[in-house]
Amino acid sequence: MGQHVVRRESINESGKLSRLWNDEDIHHVLTRNMGTEVVEGLILNSPMKKELHCSAKAFSKMINLRVLKINNVQLPEGLEYLPNELRLFDGHGCPLKSLPSNFRLDDVATLNLSFSPIRIPWKGTQLFNMVRSISFKDCQYLNKTPDFTQAVNLEEVILKGCRRLRQIHPSLLVHKNTALLDMTLCTSLTTLPENIHMESLKKLQLSSCSKLKKFPKIVGSMDCLSELALDKTAIKELPFSAELLVGLTRFNLGLLQT
Repeated sequence: MGQHVVRRESINESGKLSRLWNDEDIHHVLTRNMGTEVVEGLILNSPMKKELHCSAKAFSKMINLRVLKINNVQLPEGLEYLPNELRLFDGHGCPLKSLPSNFRLDDVATLNLSFSPIRIPWKGTQLFNMVRSISFKDCQYLNKTPDFTQAVNLEEVILKGCRRLRQIHPSLLVHKNTALLDMTLCTSLTTLPENIHMESLKKLQLSSCSKLKKFPKIVGSMDCLSELALDKTAIKELPFSAELLVGLTRFNLGLLQT
């Protein structure tokens, strides 16, 4: 019924629909650069990789776009512009090596760049006060994480399967609000920042980080941590500060088979 109501907004002009989810409408709007300020949501979920030949600035007129999902969509001309009103950006499988330089993350709550060739998500420190969830899952070219200092409300960080990841920015391991940090299968990761103090962390996954030999020193209370997975790592012992992990209910330290 909701889709029917939206369709009645503009029967003849797809670019004047407030929400776009129909493949044909989206193709028409993006390839002809017919998006307008009326568009608030665009969802294109392709089960397989699909090429979409559109301008690199195809979203430049959609200044009120708040929800953008373009999963498994290939953009041969790249992407040079994203609206700054975005609240959710899901670019799962999209060929982005970095976010457009003009794009501010001020209002983004969810950022998903899983399975993308992202290398440098953004430069410097972004003022993204609203972001709560960030996923770089299986980003095979990501070799270091960005600065998370200003992401004060960040609750979830997914780095699972980033096999070239070698460097974790120290700001991540001192984050006060992050509850989930998943670095499973980061097989190139050899070290972590020296200290960890994550007051809200509930679940820390480091399974199959096969080259990781040392767990950071725990500084201050981490009472919320209930699940810690260190199986299939090269870590053989924890620092004495591990006695501060009084809330652990599940702990896996299965050693790496050699």
